[in-house]
Amino acid sequence: MPVVSLIAGDIDGNGVIDQYDALTVGMSYNTALPASADLNADGVINVLDLEILARNYRRSGALAW
Repeated sequence: MPVVSLIAGDIDGNGVIDQYDALTVGMSYNTALPASADLNADGVINVLDLEILARNYRRSGALAW
């Protein structure tokens, strides 16, 4: 079976885009770390990353095959 990746926003790797991911973006605002919170890979965590996270909020990973 192919490897499935979660869409952008699952910063903590728990399989769902949730309040913990949003908290990480908020606490890291205008910095570059953690790199996993820089969702658009532009070198800074900002409103653009928050917009990506908001678009995918509450989405979860792939279901079991």
